[in-house]
Amino acid sequence: MKGLKALALSVGGVVALATAVSATPITIDSFNNGGTTLTRTLAGTNTALQAGPIADVLGGARKLSLTNLTGLGDATMRIDFMDNNRLSVSNDDDVRSIASILYDQNNAPTGFAPAVDLLSAGFGFSLSRRGDNASGSIIIEVTDSDGDTATRSISTVSSGVVWVDAFALFSSFTNYSNTDFSSVRTIRLTIDASSVAATALDQSIDFFVTSVPEPATFGTLGLALVGLGTLAYRRRKV
Repeated sequence: MKGLKALALSVGGVVALATAVSATPITIDSFNNGGTTLTRTLAGTNTALQAGPIADVLGGARKLSLTNLTGLGDATMRIDFMDNNRLSVSNDDDVRSIASILYDQNNAPTGFAPAVDLLSAGFGFSLSRRGDNASGSIIIEVTDSDGDTATRSISTVSSGVVWVDAFALFSSFTNYSNTDFSSVRTIRLTIDASSVAATALDQSIDFFVTSVPEPATFGTLGLALVGLGTLAYRRRKV
């Protein structure tokens, strides 16, 4: 079954290359609405469910989690703070944290029935980030209807006030061949500052959407998808 899933993904991806330019992106989160703040001073975790519906959020809801791993000061997670239209995570000196947002079918009032087809909306995720510490990670996890999860990690940046765009191809996710991006039940976005110590962290994300790659990368992407399909077919034969 895993080989069949990978083969179906690759065939669908190759066919979609012809219409990729006209694909309509899906906004996972614009961070323009549903402003909120979580702060954790002691070691431990704070959670919050924004049941919504929230505009420009996939499914219309967010499940937030903020873990302070050291308890040596404040870890703070903000969305649309004072109408700044972004997700921000900031830590005091010597504080390590993990902040995440779960976009989940079980919590969503809209947009997740029966599942989300990401492949019809592009070949990857785009986001823009800025901050003052490049030793953290931005992690995207995609879980399909069968419970299989694909993961991709993007580094945080030390760019000051300059926004730095990132594009993550679906095919670059670990376990991509076993995860059906055309039938997605949950997406999790995490800012992992668990390895950041001694220096305060301040990191922001401006938007989180699906998108298509630049035209120059279409050929490379097509070859990668064809190769994935061939590999899946050989595994199925074996």
